[in-house]
Amino acid sequence: MKAARSIRLITMAVVAVAVALVPAVASAQSAQSPVTITMAIQAAGKSSTALQKAVDAFNAANPGITVKPSFYGTQDAYNQALQAKIAAGIAPDVFWVDAPLVSQYVKYGAVRPLDDLASQAGFPLDSFIPALVDAFKVDGKLYAIPKDFNVSVLVYNKKMLDAANVAPPKTWAELKAAAQKLTHNGVWGFGMYPQINYFYPFIASNGGQFVTQSGISNFLSSGQTEALQFFASLFKDKVAVTPQMVGASWDGDMFAKGQVAMVYGGSWLPMSVGGNLEVGVAPVPVPAAGDTPMSWSYTAGWGVSSKSQHPEAAMKFISYMESPEQLVAGFNQGFDGLPPTTNGAQALATANPAIAPDLKVYQDVAAHSVSFGWAPPSFVTAYNSMLQSLASNPSQDVSKLLSTFARDQNLK
Repeated sequence: MKAARSIRLITMAVVAVAVALVPAVASAQSAQSPVTITMAIQAAGKSSTALQKAVDAFNAANPGITVKPSFYGTQDAYNQALQAKIAAGIAPDVFWVDAPLVSQYVKYGAVRPLDDLASQAGFPLDSFIPALVDAFKVDGKLYAIPKDFNVSVLVYNKKMLDAANVAPPKTWAELKAAAQKLTHNGVWGFGMYPQINYFYPFIASNGGQFVTQSGISNFLSSGQTEALQFFASLFKDKVAVTPQMVGASWDGDMFAKGQVAMVYGGSWLPMSVGGNLEVGVAPVPVPAAGDTPMSWSYTAGWGVSSKSQHPEAAMKFISYMESPEQLVAGFNQGFDGLPPTTNGAQALATANPAIAPDLKVYQDVAAHSVSFGWAPPSFVTAYNSMLQSLASNPSQDVSKLLSTFARDQNLK
């Protein structure tokens, strides 16, 4: 599956005793005292080349600051290297923070809060989608600046829907009716990974939101039970499939091959399938007209080491990378996802008019999104297994399935 950066959860194995971090020292650089700061990020190939050019441009425009970057080809390599540096007390001044790991970095004192630093620098936090900013808050404090984002959306094949005279569904009833009409001649109406990061928006849109920044709560709600019953009905009525059921490598693969007409997946899917497909995107279908479409956000941010001696210089670099010009360049060159700011999105829509309609959808659903980082990794693994079981055997008693899961996970 592609875009694994956003959805793979990696447990930090940092030895607490090795992270005897002292309070951050805020020493502002001056024109008379040039400083060097280090930066680390996961990037490879063209992405690392493009990032190096961005760093070079920043260095040229800011003679008092020199940024020295380190690029790591995979997320595993990046996390291992970063964790080792944190444990050794030599973390980079600025580093890439995946939202699922921010609470771990805070727990081990690896990142400094950025609220005051952002305020002092006049950094426009109000220009960001608030839900993305919230993804990097722990106990009310901000520990990273959103770098980019992706969300989950309904992706559909325009030609298939037009040929069947089907409009993009907005409600559950419309989704089922559309899937039934589109399922014929070896094509399935709807497809989805049986994973919580894709299914949770259905639950949240039905008032069953149980993932919070403080943990899992109100798990056994009617909102979730009804959403799971709807999920099971799609498979029971044989109008939905998973990638595994059709021998596809990932959901984008089965969509690109024309095996499914609609997929509920990540916003990276339309930009990844290629070919001559005419692709449309829409928010998650909701239980009834008037309900608020929810989503799950996948976001990464820029964090500043709690041991950095030059946090102001670090913030200046972050400000540069968050400029509309750099956000557009980052998206076009592949080292950034969607711009997290209003002016960045406007700049991208102007530079890439073809993406403007989809970008509006992504921004709208991101405004009502839950951070994937709030779900504990062990819970995600167990929930995915339950969903896979239900997709394979949709005749199961959903209430009983949920009760058993809650008991095994010690949830209410």
